Amino acid sequence: MNILYLCNEYPPFPHGGIGTAIKELARELAKRGHQITVVGVYPQAREEVDLHGVRVVRLPRVKTPGISWYLNRQMLKQWVKQEINTSQVDIIEGVDYGGWLSWTDTRVPSVLRLHGTTFFLSIDLPKHVAFLEKQLEMKALKSVKNWIGVSNHVLNQLLETTKTSLEHQTVIPNPVNTNIFYPTRDAQTSSSEQIILFAGTVCKRKGALSLAKAANIFLKEFPKARLVFLGKEPLHKGRSIQAAILDIVDEKLRDRVIFLGNRPHYEVADWMRKATIFTMPSHAETCGNVWLEAMACELPVIGSTKTCGPEVVEDGISGLLANPDSPEDVADKISRIFRNKDLADYLGQNAKQRVFQYFSHNKVAEKTLDFYQTICN
Repeated sequence: MNILYLCNEYPPFPHGGIGTAIKELARELAKRGHQITVVGVYPQAREEVDLHGVRVVRLPRVKTPGISWYLNRQMLKQWVKQEINTSQVDIIEGVDYGGWLSWTDTRVPSVLRLHGTTFFLSIDLPKHVAFLEKQLEMKALKSVKNWIGVSNHVLNQLLETTKTSLEHQTVIPNPVNTNIFYPTRDAQTSSSEQIILFAGTVCKRKGALSLAKAANIFLKEFPKARLVFLGKEPLHKGRSIQAAILDIVDEKLRDRVIFLGNRPHYEVADWMRKATIFTMPSHAETCGNVWLEAMACELPVIGSTKTCGPEVVEDGISGLLANPDSPEDVADKISRIFRNKDLADYLGQNAKQRVFQYFSHNKVAEKTLDFYQTICN
């Protein structure tokens, strides 16, 4: 198949979980012999490159105050139209809503993969920005009749919110790169340190502030423990998120809270293999890529009772779930794992098996191709 993806955050340029997920899927489909193109708008000169068998087209972002979004949309629309006129494109997939504001042509079957829209992720946005984003998203969501949700939670919530009538719908989770995220080869190399690891954008939505409050409990209980934050650090209410977190943490405990900033995936994986526990008590998550990556490393994971958490982490089997609104619950789950090595081993082993069974490249690629065939037939 000739598959065209619309994505504005394809690696190695600055990206989040969406960019990573599209990269992993695109590479797997290219390995299977499919013709894959990813196009998007980026803050750089135009380029077209081949990355691991995937054709990546980066269009230069226009920066004109007030109308940039419209000009970029038109540029992408013209490129896609020309591509369809000159190539036999079998299917177009957009990521959330951005690309679909640029594309309304019905000549090619289209699908919208819902990773996480503003309906879920507006907790960190100013109210007026969240309102505008939701209006644009509603228009895009209603224009596409084939949806892939990365979790049941995403799909069901958006169906209920938008009241959209679909032709086809399915749930396909994001794939995990087990060539990067895997357990330590030697159990004896496990660190004697007690490291509680958080990886992801360090922000309120991801539970960073809840974890900081919990740290006042578990860092006192476990004097050798350290809390390590890995990830982008956006501002929080106009100030550094580090400052916001350290304001919450007891002064005597602050030297055991470490901020390492954004790191490449291989470094994140290294830290997961060093860590004792992984936790991200997120308030709003749509697939929880980083939970899955930690699970692939056989690390006991503490997820969230909210949104898609229970779909990813089976409470008491492949991890534990904590209420992000209760720092006491987060601290209690950390304490349970620290105090019970058998439980930690049990959760880690089950977590790894779960990832390989349901979230591997092969599983996700097969489900995606099956859905494409359904749409095209």
